[in-house]
Amino acid sequence: MPDTSNPLQVQPDSEQERPTGASRWRLRLTRCGLVGLSLALALLAGEVIVRLATCGRMGQRYGHFIVESVAPEDAADSLADPLIGPGLTVAGDGRGYRLRRSLRSRFVSIEYDTRLTTNEQGLRSPPLRRDPTFRILCLGDSFCMGMGVDDDRSYSAVLQSLVRHEGWDDVEVVNAGVLGYNPGPMYAFFENEGLALAPRIVVLEFWVGDDVYCAPGSAIPRLRSQVTVRDRIQAAAFKSHLLLLTMERLRGIRPVRRWLLDAGVLSRYPSDMLLREGEADRHKDKIDALGRLLVRFKQLCDSRQIQLLLVLMPVREQVSTEFWEATVAYNLRPGPPPKPDLLGPNRTMKQLTEAAGIEMLDLLPVIAAANRVEACYFPKWDVHFNERGHQVVAQELFRRLEERLRKDSEAGRRQGKTPDGRPAGAPGP
Repeated sequence: MPDTSNPLQVQPDSEQERPTGASRWRLRLTRCGLVGLSLALALLAGEVIVRLATCGRMGQRYGHFIVESVAPEDAADSLADPLIGPGLTVAGDGRGYRLRRSLRSRFVSIEYDTRLTTNEQGLRSPPLRRDPTFRILCLGDSFCMGMGVDDDRSYSAVLQSLVRHEGWDDVEVVNAGVLGYNPGPMYAFFENEGLALAPRIVVLEFWVGDDVYCAPGSAIPRLRSQVTVRDRIQAAAFKSHLLLLTMERLRGIRPVRRWLLDAGVLSRYPSDMLLREGEADRHKDKIDALGRLLVRFKQLCDSRQIQLLLVLMPVREQVSTEFWEATVAYNLRPGPPPKPDLLGPNRTMKQLTEAAGIEMLDLLPVIAAANRVEACYFPKWDVHFNERGHQVVAQELFRRLEERLRKDSEAGRRQGKTPDGRPAGAPGP
């Protein structure tokens, strides 16, 4: 029995009530809220510290658009991809998507910060000229578009500068490259829009990395209006420098990276498998489909008296053994490393172009030689050419096309015509 003579002694069930079930739940929720708030503040503090420590340079490994403005007709919706989606919109002509028109943007990654703009047609070129011109149309994927370099540093822009330096002011080079395009969308653009530009030469760019052993076809895009809550959370996470730094550190731990790669959280570089022995035999149906598409390309060009030149871009693992070894080491594939056949895709493309009667420029020897003098690729994660690589490509294209341009220019001057065959001084289209 309690001592009732002591007034300071707590009396059960009289002076103090026992906590009820509701009050216990409130207490637990309060504690959970405090823990969550503390965690959020700690993450926020970590984010601020990382941004200050890296001066904002801890960006995405892969390029992404930061859009400033677009044409009103393309402002309604963009694609759902949190990285490249803001710069793209749907195309209903078999391409799947295209660059947005009158796009003003930055294209940024951890390795570059570039200006990327488009004209009224959605092409990464200056406004198309209205006066008589001899047009060179460059078709291709992100290499042609110039991913990772400024507008005036893509190989098509450098080729334009080289042509003008020779005094051929009537020659216009048009950049119609779009990141992610494979031969299917390239053909769809050429058939539906490219022919209307009346090019005299078409430079068709293929990349060994995903244009040789792929099924030509358009991607099915998803719009921003169709994104889910999970997509929005993922897009927000992509902007966290703290998360990016954490992922970079985890990639450096081999067991953790192997688990993340096997789980699909990280992606393996495909080049080591594309360049292994016997890979062409594994993609026979896709190669046959590509061969048929190249025949259609050639027939369409011949019907308009257009010269077609296919340019084959190498993957960096073909150019340097250092890149090959780094890719194999990063991928951590199960089993023994693949036995390389570094020229397999190039032999395949040579056979296909010869069968279709298409002239091909294989840039592997040129890029390999230039890369030994000065790097032509970005040094870390991005697989594209840097400014030096685009310059080398433009110079080689100029050497290949110079004779044709010189002949047409001299013939035009003798006949009093511009390079596209119109009388000199005649009004443009």
